[in-house]
Amino acid sequence: GLDLTLYVTGYFQAHVIRAMRKLVRRGDIALDIGANMGAITLHMARAVGPTGRVIAVEPTARPYGRLVRNVSLNPDLAARTKTVRAYLV
Repeated sequence: GLDLTLYVTGYFQAHVIRAMRKLVRRGDIALDIGANMGAITLHMARAVGPTGRVIAVEPTARPYGRLVRNVSLNPDLAARTKTVRAYLV
């Protein structure tokens, strides 16, 4: 569902992105817990701007690999995005 939604609309959970844009500001440090493949992570990285940082946490191997790949495909956002493969409890 996630891949198809992104392909067709360019967004996943547009309501989450709208809310995030109201909360996250330039220069912020933002956390994306359960980042999956980075659908929200990349929007956060744009929102924090060049002086902000995003920490994207994903515990499972396949989505984490896709997250790392998607961040690397966006070099302007990669410098402000830290990916972490971990379970948080």
